[in-house]
Amino acid sequence: MQLQTLYNLANIFSTHTYIHSISRIDDNVIAIRLDDTHYCIDLCKSNPSVYIKENPLKTKSYNAPFDIALHKYLSKAKIQQSRLDGMNKIIILVCQIKNKYKEEIIYLHLEFINRSTNAIIVSDNRIVSALRFSNANRVIMPKAPFVPVPQPHFTKKLVQEEKAAFLQSLRQHYQVMQDSLLEQKRSALLQTLQVKCRKLESILNSLPPTSQLECQRDTTLLLANYILAHLDEIAPYSTEIAIDNIHYEIPKESKPSIASQKLFQQSKKLKQKIAHIHLQRENLESKITFLYNQMSFVRCANLEELNILRQKKAIAKSNSKKQFENFYVDGICISIGRNESENIRLLQMAKADFLWMHLRDIPSSHLIIHANKVNPHILEYAGIILARLCGIKDNKTVIDYTRRRFVKILQGANVVYSKEKTLHLHLE
Repeated sequence: MQLQTLYNLANIFSTHTYIHSISRIDDNVIAIRLDDTHYCIDLCKSNPSVYIKENPLKTKSYNAPFDIALHKYLSKAKIQQSRLDGMNKIIILVCQIKNKYKEEIIYLHLEFINRSTNAIIVSDNRIVSALRFSNANRVIMPKAPFVPVPQPHFTKKLVQEEKAAFLQSLRQHYQVMQDSLLEQKRSALLQTLQVKCRKLESILNSLPPTSQLECQRDTTLLLANYILAHLDEIAPYSTEIAIDNIHYEIPKESKPSIASQKLFQQSKKLKQKIAHIHLQRENLESKITFLYNQMSFVRCANLEELNILRQKKAIAKSNSKKQFENFYVDGICISIGRNESENIRLLQMAKADFLWMHLRDIPSSHLIIHANKVNPHILEYAGIILARLCGIKDNKTVIDYTRRRFVKILQGANVVYSKEKTLHLHLE
């Protein structure tokens, strides 16, 4: 970032009275709300920047010591001063906080130096916490003395830009950044989904037809019964027998009776597979349809929606099997079933106070918001996810939502519900 831009930003910060809220919304992005404006501080090492974004969403919930310190020391803090650190690309926010016992001065150092970007919270000249810690030449560790960055050997005349024009440039920067990232993230996510889809289609195509399984079952059962009826005629360790001049392979065992027993077990497994293969086929087909709907959603999604769709959360080893699809909006988990069995499981696992969503008068997936109260912005995003992933292409969509306690399961995933509210969406 240019020094002039940071100088303008520091002066803009000084016009505000206090910090309404401050938190991380991405791994390297800190959102600071001053009055009605959300300033997003992107401290990525390669290209740090600042932009203004309306209602920024968290890609996930952050609870690291740095995030706790941000909330504790800077949320609702009064801004005493905002200035540039000499000729360094560093903005220093001097804030005052009050607690039950005393007032305290807190310094937030926002360092925009390429390859060394950082956000450091300082109190009494000691480091409270930081976005990145280091044991290199400049020690940045909790409770360590704060060492300022040496000043460069030059001076530059900086002129304050008109406030409205500068704020507009920050909003435009966000739009430019969004446009450049949109296609890149879209193509990457589409490629990932296409790989998943091809894998599922390959498994689906490899499933044998029911007639073939029935033929295998009948043949296996025939061999098992034949061996059982001719135990004295079959030598131990035989690998094949002939029935009506047709040769069949049999398991190589020390006794023919053991081979017969194995063939009976195989016929039993084939019988079970025949009874359930249609369920496996339906399960795969529903997951493939879900992926195609997801790809359609990706092709028309904006950057925030892409960030929601491409999130990855670690799955616990004890529960490694994926039971339904999960997304995270502003740190809140949103679950959606991809087929009937997942819808049933989702309804059974949801807590009574969680919010439940379903398309009105249209067969669709069930969606659960893992919270008993959310703001309208998250509710709208959940509705968009539900509509898009169910393949809805109408501009006007009506969605009912209520608490899970007011949803009664009738049969399978069919339900009746009461005390619902309605969400009207206009999909673009």
